[in-house]
Amino acid sequence: MDSIELALSTIIESQPYKLILSNFKDKNGPFKKIIFSLKNNQYQVEKFTEKQAFHENLKQSDLSAKLFELLDGGFRQLNTFSETTSFEMPKPNR
Repeated sequence: MDSIELALSTIIESQPYKLILSNFKDKNGPFKKIIFSLKNNQYQVEKFTEKQAFHENLKQSDLSAKLFELLDGGFRQLNTFSETTSFEMPKPNR
């Protein structure tokens, strides 16, 4: 298990109610920021471009895989918030 997977495992165990992905490696990337908010036992995902927002729902069980996909795909910053703690995870430049 690499460091990103280990960090994501710790984050998921904290049961976050809000997660924010930002700092895409390419300024012309598809989204500027993605926010996950826990609502009714699922995550509402808001994906922000320069001028628009797109929404979708995500099962809690799919959160870790989705975060890994987005971090591996180019997002370099993850901030998470739970009732007991908060995390900031900058992704190392590759």
